[in-house]
Formats: sequence, structure tokens, C-alpha cells
Amino acid sequence: MATRTAILALDFDEVFILAPGTPTAKGAYTDRARTLVTVKLDSGLVGTGDVWYSPRMIEALNVIVGDADKILLASSWGKASMKAAKAVGLHLPRRKTVNLFPYLTPGAIDQQCKLQRAHDLILDHLTDDDTRIVWVDDQHPRGYGQVDGIHTIGTDPVPGLTRADLAHIRDVLFY
Repeated sequence: MATRTAILALDFDEVFILAPGTPTAKGAYTDRARTLVTVKLDSGLVGTGDVWYSPRMIEALNVIVGDADKILLASSWGKASMKAAKAVGLHLPRRKTVNLFPYLTPGAIDQQCKLQRAHDLILDHLTDDDTRIVWVDDQHPRGYGQVDGIHTIGTDPVPGLTRADLAHIRDVLFY
């Protein structure tokens, strides 16, 4: 029997990069920390800004990332998404991480276009019945769904990923 392939596709803004306020949603990670991230913008200028995140959420997400066979970064921030992920402590092993938009800069593409292009690129990784893909993005409808065999999670901008979301990811990918 073939082993299941587990692929996690992640947007990052409003998924694990969060609003600075304390969320009140059930199961939300309420701890917040911030770090500065400097990125090249679409205009060619360089911008530096605060990035807020939950260290406990990142710790829990790192366990799933470590167990997954492949990580797909599906952020319109392109190359800057790798920088932001590393800045908050998300461990993205080089050998199994694919940036779907490596040449984009923040502001270079609108969200609807990004969703369509990411969907097509993610679908290329759905190679057989033993492949499970979970795609997390704040642009998806809130909650859980499935499109073309891809399991989707739509996050709320304030809490981002909740404990229930991480449990759902684990259930879909590994059980």
C-alpha cells in the first residue's frame, strides 16, 4: 500500500502573520509578539514594518510543517513571504518547501488573481488519490471546504489559525 503524501499550502498574511490586537475567538492563540521585517516592494522601494504573530501558534504549526511531505508557500508577497516566515520562527526546510510565487513582490498582484494562479499551481501537486493537500488562506470563505480535491481553510484576519484549524489540518493530512 502506498503511503499518503501530505502537502500543506500556506498564505501567510492573516494566517500566521496577525493583527496586533488580542483575539477573542474560541481556540485562538492570544499571545502576540512582533518583529521587524524589511522587504522590497513592487514600486522598487524598500519597506520595513512590524509583523505580529503568535509564538505558540508558530510552535504548533512547526510540528505540522515538520511532519508534512511538502510545504507550498502561496503568498502574493512572493520572495518576501520566505523572509517573513523565517522572521517569526516558522521552520521551512529547504528540501521540501516550494515558493509558488518566488519572483513576486508585495503589491505586484491582486488577491483574486493570486488565488486563481495559486489554485492552478497547487492542483499540479495533486497527483493521485494518496495525496492530501490542505490550503490555508484568509481569502477563502471562512471555515473548511474542498475545491477540486484540495481541502481549504479560510482564516479570520484577527485570530488567524486557531487550535481547531491546526487540529483539522492534522486530521486531513495525517489520518
